[in-house]
Amino acid sequence: MKRVLLIVGAVLVVMVVAVWVLLLLVVDEDRVKSELQRIVAEQTRGELTIDGQLALHFFPRLSIEVAGLSYQLPEDEQPLAKLDSLQLGLAVMPLLSARVEVDDASLQGLKLALVRDKNGRGNWQRVMKSATLSSDGQAQSGDADPVNKDANVTEGEAKGEASGAFALQIANIDVAETAIHYRDLHAASEIQLDGFYLKASDVNLQGESFPVESGLALVLTEPALNTQLTVKSTLSVKDNNLIELDNTHLQFMADGEAVANKQVEVRVILDKVLADLAAETASVGRWQLRLNDIDMVGDLQASQWGSELQVDGRIEVKPFNLADTLTALGQTLPTMASKQALHKLALATTLSLRGEKIRLQPLKLELDESTMSGVLTLNNKRSGRIAANLTLDKFNLDHYLPPSEAGKAANESVPPAAAGGGQGVTAAKEEALFPLETLRGLDVDVSFALQKLIAHGLTLEDSKLKLTAYQGLLRLVSFDAKAYKGSIKADATLDVKGSTPKLALHKTVQGVTINPIAVILADTDWLYGALDFNLSLTSSGNSVTALEQRAKGSAGFRLRKGRAEGFNIEKTVCQGISLVNKESLKGEWPARTTLNDVVGKLRIDGMKLTNTELSGGLKNMQIKGKGVVDVAKETVDYGLGLKISGDQGADACRVNARYRDIYWPVRCAGKFSDEPSKLCGIDEKQMGKIIADMATHEVKRKAEEAIGDAIDKWFKR
Repeated sequence: MKRVLLIVGAVLVVMVVAVWVLLLLVVDEDRVKSELQRIVAEQTRGELTIDGQLALHFFPRLSIEVAGLSYQLPEDEQPLAKLDSLQLGLAVMPLLSARVEVDDASLQGLKLALVRDKNGRGNWQRVMKSATLSSDGQAQSGDADPVNKDANVTEGEAKGEASGAFALQIANIDVAETAIHYRDLHAASEIQLDGFYLKASDVNLQGESFPVESGLALVLTEPALNTQLTVKSTLSVKDNNLIELDNTHLQFMADGEAVANKQVEVRVILDKVLADLAAETASVGRWQLRLNDIDMVGDLQASQWGSELQVDGRIEVKPFNLADTLTALGQTLPTMASKQALHKLALATTLSLRGEKIRLQPLKLELDESTMSGVLTLNNKRSGRIAANLTLDKFNLDHYLPPSEAGKAANESVPPAAAGGGQGVTAAKEEALFPLETLRGLDVDVSFALQKLIAHGLTLEDSKLKLTAYQGLLRLVSFDAKAYKGSIKADATLDVKGSTPKLALHKTVQGVTINPIAVILADTDWLYGALDFNLSLTSSGNSVTALEQRAKGSAGFRLRKGRAEGFNIEKTVCQGISLVNKESLKGEWPARTTLNDVVGKLRIDGMKLTNTELSGGLKNMQIKGKGVVDVAKETVDYGLGLKISGDQGADACRVNARYRDIYWPVRCAGKFSDEPSKLCGIDEKQMGKIIADMATHEVKRKAEEAIGDAIDKWFKR
């Protein structure tokens, strides 16, 4: 058997040598040029030009050298492709030992000019004569099923397994000065790729490491963006399947209008990358990424990319100054109350990807003094479903709002109408409030807990909410929080299935200390007590104005252990009584009104709140009332009736029996911003009627007494 192999080998050597000699004698390089140009002319619609030398060598190596190539279509003003030089050399003798040794592979100065016309058709789609165009201008080949035309490829070949025993070695690979210019006349945009290069030496597929370096420059016009990318690594490939990258360094730099004319620099270091193409596994032992001043580290493992991709990894973003980073990227930040706002951001999580489902668990996000933790999942199989269970320890919203003092100064210096602010506010209230298409596409199930929230000076504690959204129905399933010795509960729905959003809200407040809330919401620092409150509200529309105008609902409240500072209703009533007694009111009266228990009901109709029922008690009085609060006009018109149940501790305020069943009228009318002492006073109109009625009753009483006395005297006679 050995002898037969030797004989066959000798015969093959003789045949190869004979073929070489024959090629050296008969090959005409000019004829090869002409033949190449003829084939291109027959098969394509363009013309191949070879201005430089075409050299063929057959011994001691097979090689081709060509220079000055260009290819141009007849309709174009410039060549579709140009090539300065191509050089490829293959050693002959190692072929007999099943080894492929390429000493030089060089491609210099490749230039591609790709143009898509105003109809969306690319010049590269007009190259082949055999290509037909579909109705949308896209080229179609003659293959009935181009996707599956290689269906007979074996499974081993599909996975990259070696189909033969050849050993490949390339001494040098040198690709330089490659440029691609792409113009889209339909979209009025351009992309310029310049300076692409690839360098490698001692390339082999036997598992021995070799250096690789590559880079390019990419230029975009709309918006303007200039980028540069370089990659350096040490690569090894074994059996066409096992790939290893060591000490990989990637650098990316960008500047231009797209990044606000700032410079962006990204550096990536991959310590070791291992990939087994046959087993469909890959791993990155440790990666490092630096984006300007942001440092990230982690690791990564991937598998089954041929079926259902699986990825696991760790991601850690080191603490960095978010405000400085955004400013460096050209973003203008609003003025915030705290100088330390956005000065710290950090992230740590473990990533798990299974097919189209991404899970971050555990997740830890730090923003300044706040820390959020929990789990977050994203499932693309169900319309990008987002599910989360998160906990935030504390958050001070006031730190990120504009400084309050600056806001007050601005409000005091220029009236809104004079500054044009009224028009701006009105325009903002008319703008679309809900992005309907976005909300209809949401698929959300989020549970969120916030241990402490500070907003506008108010504090909520132990807040918990559950939020869902699916097929255009958004639900605040539940909201619970503690606030100022009381509790708050709420639920709400927003239906955006139709063209007009529909809103429904239910809210319950129990035992909440009212003063700090009144200070913030109504700039009122005179009302105290524990508030119970319930609200049921519906509305529709897609603007603040529409929601305000169409609001319908009801509310009820109860104020326990209340007091109103700054005025004394009992004193006001006594002033009326002293007027009746024709005496002056004297003595010290505290500037407060004690409210024992006040209960009321409200009807909501747009921006008007109508108090249909009010009852309660003072120290020596009972109170009832009704009235209207117009939120749009910031006015109140409220009528109170005060029934006196006993003497008020002043001679001028003596109450005899016939005064005690009368509800004495008090009216509160004016603007929200009016002084409390000027807001309420005797309702003179109603008081006049009461005095007239009392005078009538008094005349009647005296007449009845006189008649009685006369009758008594008559009988005594």
